[in-house]
Amino acid sequence: MINPNQSFKVRRQSQLSYLQMQSLTQLYQPIIGGPALSLYLTLHSLPINDGLWTHSMLHAQILETLNTGINAVDASRIRLEGIGLLRTYQDTQSHSQSQLQQIIYDLQMPVDAAHFFDHPQLSNALFQAIGDQEYRLKVKSWQVDKMDSSRFKEITSSFTRVYNYLTVGENTGQEWKQEDQFLRHQDSDQHFKYDALDFDYGKFLELLMANQVDHQEFNQVLKDHVLTCYQLYGLNEATMAEVVLLSRHPIQHHIQIDRIKQIAKQRLPQTIKSSNSTNTSESTSHPPKDTDQVAKDYQQKYPQLSAEEIELVMLFDQVSNDAFLYNVKKQKKGFATDREYYYIKQLVEKSDLTPAVLNSLIYYLLVVLNRDNILKGELENVANHWSQMQIKDPGMALTLIQREEKVKQIKEKQQIKQSAPSKNFRRRSQHQEVIPAWMKQKGQESKQASPLQEPAGTLDEKTLQERIQKIMGKEGHPS
Repeated sequence: MINPNQSFKVRRQSQLSYLQMQSLTQLYQPIIGGPALSLYLTLHSLPINDGLWTHSMLHAQILETLNTGINAVDASRIRLEGIGLLRTYQDTQSHSQSQLQQIIYDLQMPVDAAHFFDHPQLSNALFQAIGDQEYRLKVKSWQVDKMDSSRFKEITSSFTRVYNYLTVGENTGQEWKQEDQFLRHQDSDQHFKYDALDFDYGKFLELLMANQVDHQEFNQVLKDHVLTCYQLYGLNEATMAEVVLLSRHPIQHHIQIDRIKQIAKQRLPQTIKSSNSTNTSESTSHPPKDTDQVAKDYQQKYPQLSAEEIELVMLFDQVSNDAFLYNVKKQKKGFATDREYYYIKQLVEKSDLTPAVLNSLIYYLLVVLNRDNILKGELENVANHWSQMQIKDPGMALTLIQREEKVKQIKEKQQIKQSAPSKNFRRRSQHQEVIPAWMKQKGQESKQASPLQEPAGTLDEKTLQERIQKIMGKEGHPS
């Protein structure tokens, strides 16, 4: 809390340009508010005394200029600091009492529009402040139309063609700028200060590398987006790694930075639901419950499920969607296509079904219904049906599958009975075709020579269950 009788000085870099003023009023002001912007412009307009510094003044003088109270000025100062427009220092040697020590305000230049919309924290703050429609209009208003390359050909001269100053062995002037010095009009991109984080970024990178993500994509931009999503949504290292993997391009497999925040936001309801269902305040980064206890919980909740089915339900909980799809298709003597992986990723973004329930859905389509491939229409229809049925966990999903399969079998039996002809009609309509002896002999020889083999992909459900559970404990999933 600042004191009206506390002195301050301001350091500024330069005058604000027209584009910087537009950035302040159109992009920053909806976030920080009018009073904070007024304080920034007032501090920026104070007369310069020595180089970049203003005269020493009392905060009481600023209160008169702004016609406001000390609490409002202090709140505006904090908002400017939080968004990166102001850095505040306290001169500890100026006075013995801390409340009277001089304050140094170091004004920071606003970022340009391109950096603003690319910055994960700034863009998200503006989006939350003005809404999606207004945000879309803001982005469009700052866009610059490209020149029509089919009509216009660029003939601009290059720097090296016009200016021939740099030659080998000559003084380039770079030695006058030391690496630890800052220049006015420094890079407009700002690195925000993060609070003390318990997010293990090294562990997060290890999870990505284990999934064959190119290490060249591990840059500062990715780190800013990941840490921002962690602070906004409270997702742990494993969940954030899964979010980044889901954001990869389905064909080129590079990380799509602009999709990370969208997918992380959709992961938020699942994290909240899982924490509420366990009635615990533990962080999502804590280790999961003991598997024996999980099995007991499932058995108590779904007593109609057998021990083998409980193991299958726990498998749905433990394996990622991509790994489960890969292994199921492998057991069916096939392979998971890029299109199938893409369908699952799309469904993760669209629906509120948990990954474990999505594994149940994959199992239902490929094992229970014995489909050769996952089709988008059928996948979305079943997912929509399960969402309306409010399927929360794989145990509930497996129970629903069993119930609907029983109803389906009963209906099929009823249809067979209704379509079956009466005994008298069958007796009247029976007619024995006379088959020559040579044809009977040829048929028997062909059966003995080439006995039928079970085609690939038609294993019974129980056998396929056992093989899936067995291979999950032995093999990984190549990305």
